[in-house]
Amino acid sequence: MFDGVARMFGSRRMDNDSTNVQPLIPGKTLVDARIGGEYEKFFWSLSVQNVFNSHYFEYAVASAFELGTYNAYPLPGRTVLAKAGVTW
Repeated sequence: MFDGVARMFGSRRMDNDSTNVQPLIPGKTLVDARIGGEYEKFFWSLSVQNVFNSHYFEYAVASAFELGTYNAYPLPGRTVLAKAGVTW
């Protein structure tokens, strides 16, 4: 079984930018993929989140004093997850 997901979000304002003069947080598109299967009582899967290793952030706090200055909170790059198990 294969799953693919595209997550998209548009640009938005930063916190503390009540005058709407700071740069926008840029929009981004991320792609996730997962492959998995079952055999009798056993199951497995391998997934990759953020397949293209995009560098992005979804939250930032703008400076109240200096235009173009802000603190951004980066989110993870490519992440690989493996899972295996058995059912009773």
